Amino acid sequence: MINSLRVRVILLMTVGLTATAGFAYLTVNAFLNFERASNETHLSFAVQDRAENMLDPASRTQALKELSERQSTNDPPHRKEGLPEIIKSAEGKRITNLKAQVHALIKNEKAYRQYISPLQQYSKKRMLYFGTFTLFSALISLGLVLWFLLRGIFRPLRDLSEKMVDFQNDKYTYQFSVPPPNEVGDLQKTFNALAQRVLTNMDELKSLDKAKSEFLSIASHELRTPLTSIKGSLSLLKSGVVGSFPDPALNLLNIAETETDRLVRLINELLDLAKIEAGKFPLNKGWGRLRPIVDKTIEALNGFSQKANVTIVAPDIPSVKIHADGDRIQQVLTNLLSNAIKYSPEGGQITLTVEAEEGHPLRISVTDQGKGIAPEDQELIFEQFRQATGPSNPLVKGTGLGLAIAKALVDEHCGTIGVYSVVNEGATFYFDLPDWEWAQEAAVEKTTDESVAA
Repeated sequence: MINSLRVRVILLMTVGLTATAGFAYLTVNAFLNFERASNETHLSFAVQDRAENMLDPASRTQALKELSERQSTNDPPHRKEGLPEIIKSAEGKRITNLKAQVHALIKNEKAYRQYISPLQQYSKKRMLYFGTFTLFSALISLGLVLWFLLRGIFRPLRDLSEKMVDFQNDKYTYQFSVPPPNEVGDLQKTFNALAQRVLTNMDELKSLDKAKSEFLSIASHELRTPLTSIKGSLSLLKSGVVGSFPDPALNLLNIAETETDRLVRLINELLDLAKIEAGKFPLNKGWGRLRPIVDKTIEALNGFSQKANVTIVAPDIPSVKIHADGDRIQQVLTNLLSNAIKYSPEGGQITLTVEAEEGHPLRISVTDQGKGIAPEDQELIFEQFRQATGPSNPLVKGTGLGLAIAKALVDEHCGTIGVYSVVNEGATFYFDLPDWEWAQEAAVEKTTDESVAA
């Protein structure tokens, strides 16, 4: 129970408040004594002044009235005895007795003030002494409470918060410490237990993911060989090697060949994905022109785009060279363009543009006229086996791997990939390549233009 932070704070505040209240009581008591002594001193001077006025016939009447009002049971003994005698002598007009009694009262008042003065100074010193202790006690109590809160609560919470942020950012290198036996320690125990469980689950997930990747790699590799034989056999049958087929049979062969091609593409994508996840996806980088890669990609998709009645245009491609794996960049463009064809309306147009600006990465964009992508789907479409679907955007044939592979390939080139889209206004997929330069003829043209301008 004593380890509880709440109990410690309450105990510390109780001790601090008790000490402060005790010193404050002594300070107030000393102040009241000082005030009482000060009032007695002022009253003594006032009584003495009125008594002296009794000796002046012009002021005697007023002084007699004030002294008569001054008589009180709280007065010191000398005043209780002297004032009535002075008043009687003044009323009886016994001047001789009056003078003697006034001088005696004045003498007694001076002696009384000499007695009161040390008490007044003592009360003043006690008031300042205990007032200082009260202030220091309050400041020390407040400082101790703040120090305990900082050391016992705020600092551990800050450390725990930093560990949580590190854990959120996939930094799992911190050491688990023994938590203190209090409320913050209970919170740290809970976090340690959750973190340990997450780390254990992550290890299990990594093992499962590795097993999945190995299975996909083996299964895809084993499936590709018979599928290649099936595709070759279908092509031979269509060519008429074994004789001609009626139209219904040819139609079935065409369907079988199309679906076989789709299955081969799926297996190739799964193999690429397995290689990327295993980190065994080497790139054959080199300097090459971008325009032939763009032309080759559009030409390869010409049949697909004509079947979908979609036009692909690539106006004003600048003459640039990129340092990349040309086949893989073509694969990225193929994935982006084929997706655009799938989601474009009949009779639509797809525009491929290239933005080249000195000091900035080369940006290649593919813009379609489809139904667009909702903001909440623009991140998930680059995940594996994910497609942006909805009531206005139905599921299309595909594995959901194309954009994931495209992202992985762009990442391998140290580039970035993303999308701009507004629902019902189409989408623009883009990727940036950091390593590029102007082709030689472009550089010559640029130099010539500068010379002419000069």
